[in-house]
Amino acid sequence: MCKNNILALILILLSIGNVFSQEKKNAIQIIYNLKYLDDTTKTNFVQENAELTIVGEQSYFITIQKSILDSIEYFGMPQSNYRRFKSKGLRVYKDLSKKLIAQYEEFLPKNYLFSEENLSDLVWNIREDTLSIHSYLCQKATINYGGRSWTAWFTSEIPISDGPYKFSGLPGLIIQMYDSKRHWNIDFAQLLYKDTKRIDLPFKDAIKKDKVKIFKDKREYSLNSLQKLEAAGILSFDIKDRAQLFEENRKKAERDNNWIEMYP
Repeated sequence: MCKNNILALILILLSIGNVFSQEKKNAIQIIYNLKYLDDTTKTNFVQENAELTIVGEQSYFITIQKSILDSIEYFGMPQSNYRRFKSKGLRVYKDLSKKLIAQYEEFLPKNYLFSEENLSDLVWNIREDTLSIHSYLCQKATINYGGRSWTAWFTSEIPISDGPYKFSGLPGLIIQMYDSKRHWNIDFAQLLYKDTKRIDLPFKDAIKKDKVKIFKDKREYSLNSLQKLEAAGILSFDIKDRAQLFEENRKKAERDNNWIEMYP
């Protein structure tokens, strides 16, 4: 067999291998960098990464710190060697075929509430402005949602109608988002292919509740979390330190005043 024929055969085999390799990768994962203020009276930004996993018309957005913890709890692994960092703990599931958005919130350990919204609740205003971001030609869109005015830059070069957190429904992947005060900044970091066949949510016993009620309950819980954990028998405190610890925890919760959605 001549060299040219051998080379042609190798190229054909490689192309077949690439086709089968891509067939196995039936999920797309987008990594976003989140940069936000914990306390709007300060100027120190917190940064963490989040992942958006897309399988067919379903997707799951979660901050990576919470993803690790959820996996540790789900598989019953010890947490002793895991170092915790600050995290907003965002967990959002979307089913584009049903136009469904579901957000999950954890209160006591392994006790979850969730709220549901319709994709039609996201009312976008698509503008003519364009901008090159991370080598993608992006188009501007704006939306008022969750007590904030947001700007999004999406690209039709990645024809996925999804994005970070609950944001979706644009004719292309959202590459960058920020609110009008720049208290929240979300930026595309990486696109990966995964072998994930389906999205399994580890919240089988989550209780459905109104979204605004969940946010208010979460605020009340954060202000009194030590008392709640003590009442549930998860933590105990020395009587002489108890009042001081409760007050310090309340003050810390009050400084956490920049949630991604804001309700009175």
